[in-house]
Amino acid sequence: MPEELRGGAGIILYSGNWGVAHDEATFIEAYTRYVASSSNPLLLWINATGAKADRVERELRARGVPFYRSHLVPLEQLASLLISVDVHLVTLRDAFVGYVLPSKIHACIESGKRILFIGSQASDVHRMALSSLAVDHYRRVDVGDVEGALVALKCLEHDVAVEHEGCLIDRHAGTMENQSNKPGSATVNASG
Repeated sequence: MPEELRGGAGIILYSGNWGVAHDEATFIEAYTRYVASSSNPLLLWINATGAKADRVERELRARGVPFYRSHLVPLEQLASLLISVDVHLVTLRDAFVGYVLPSKIHACIESGKRILFIGSQASDVHRMALSSLAVDHYRRVDVGDVEGALVALKCLEHDVAVEHEGCLIDRHAGTMENQSNKPGSATVNASG
């Protein structure tokens, strides 16, 4: 894990092409406001190419918002990358619904990690994620809904924190034990 991504509540990953079909403005504004309002935010990893990836990098850097940028990992490392993060970010502009299906949605769903989709509920991305993921593993907001994206980021931070607290690492045995099955543990449903 890159050093720049250590110490936050978890990691949001945008991986692949961030190009003309993908919204960036909603996320830039919401993420800037989210980081400013959180004492321990989810940190953004941009593992992407494309004009919008470059714009997101420039804009976040100009705003002083922390993130880590890499260029696409080799294909043989992609599966490891996708399961090493807490949240996948997928975006799609409304004009491209029905014409573009970001292929990464298949791998993001298969990773079992949470997904934040900024795009239309009419999109196949939404239909696939909604039918394949647990309620607490999927959040969707419309393009342009900065307030909704801000709320989604806060909810995702909470969900990731609850998940991280639910695991106890036995340092001697090197194993993880899920605490949610222990007597007295609580289940939190923050699917908002």
